[in-house]
Amino acid sequence: QLGDRFQTGMKVGNIGQAYAEIGQYERAERHLRKAIELCRQVEDVSGLSDVLTTLGQVLLYQGQVPAARTLFNESLEVALKAQSAYSEMRSRIYLGMAKLEGGEPAESALQEGSIATELSRRSDMPQGVVFGLMVMARALSSLGKKEEALQRSSEAMALVATGTPIVGVEEALHEHAKVLRDLGRTTE
Repeated sequence: QLGDRFQTGMKVGNIGQAYAEIGQYERAERHLRKAIELCRQVEDVSGLSDVLTTLGQVLLYQGQVPAARTLFNESLEVALKAQSAYSEMRSRIYLGMAKLEGGEPAESALQEGSIATELSRRSDMPQGVVFGLMVMARALSSLGKKEEALQRSSEAMALVATGTPIVGVEEALHEHAKVLRDLGRTTE
């Protein structure tokens, strides 16, 4: 029975993720909350961290920044206990984004992006490097450090240009365009 709940939790979480990816956030939220409940029942800490992050993303996309931030903090705590580099990287990237969206000091978001980037480099996770660098770029831009922001953003784009598959690359390209816009470089 425990194995059944574990498998069901994974499947329900995957369905929630799929709904999130197509923008059906209410359905995604319902499935993800059920997956969280199942992960807790079977003590699947790695799955729990991932589902908490995904639910946080859904809430962040809906503008529910404080609730999303709470989930990212919980996800990070779970990831650290589980010693899961991947889950920690995701938690830190989205926590950094939530901090920026919530108007918190950009230095805090910069720190999250920096930790996520270095963790991703050590763990050979190019996607984490790209998104960690983009969080850093957004934070640096918020701090008025436009040239440094461009350096981080350009570093991320150089990694994308290698052809390394990056899920969600369109988000990174969009953030790069924002950095260029902030520098007045709208023709690039």
